[in-house]
Amino acid sequence: AGAGAFWLTIAFVCSNDLVSLTAIPSESMAPGVRRGDLMLVDRRQKFRKGWNATETDVGSNRGRGFDVGDVVLFEPPPALRDVAARNGTPLRAGEYFVKRIVARGGDEVEVANGVLFRNGRQEASYRTGTPVGVGGYDSCDACVPGRYDLSRRRVPAGSFLVLGDNRGGSNDGHVWGYLPEKNVLGRISFRVAPPGRAGFLREAPVGEARDGER
Repeated sequence: AGAGAFWLTIAFVCSNDLVSLTAIPSESMAPGVRRGDLMLVDRRQKFRKGWNATETDVGSNRGRGFDVGDVVLFEPPPALRDVAARNGTPLRAGEYFVKRIVARGGDEVEVANGVLFRNGRQEASYRTGTPVGVGGYDSCDACVPGRYDLSRRRVPAGSFLVLGDNRGGSNDGHVWGYLPEKNVLGRISFRVAPPGRAGFLREAPVGEARDGER
């Protein structure tokens, strides 16, 4: 009865435009989010008036929009579509991506051998996950450390830099550039399934071994 009520609740909250479900098709967000995970997408911020946060909003955590550290679902920008087409894997209509925002408009970023610096500070763990190579965590079967470089640059206004947590196994902003804010569809912080790993995303991944993997 309890499980039935849970799924009825999920079905109810997903019957409007404020939340939705998405299945993860790849390992680009490992170790915290794995291929096949079913995630809840909170779309409320997209519909909230004035969701582009100011520095004051971010500092007070009131009325803020999507920000650094958020895991987000987004519509692929033209640059990403072009990369996919050149690779012989053109994107289908309604095909979306999930990555983490690591910098916002106005931030200065640099990557040296896979290590990200934002405004001169080295990347640290986030409340909703720890990317591969950050904090010494890289022990999952799909985890690949990043080995690329990005020269120092400033993120354009109205854009985000998004990267996959699996830094060496992700087609993300280090390949195709910046993500327009308008392309972000919602924030992801809760896993619905598999049941053994359901719950809010955390700094340290929980039960990162998938079914059948030990």
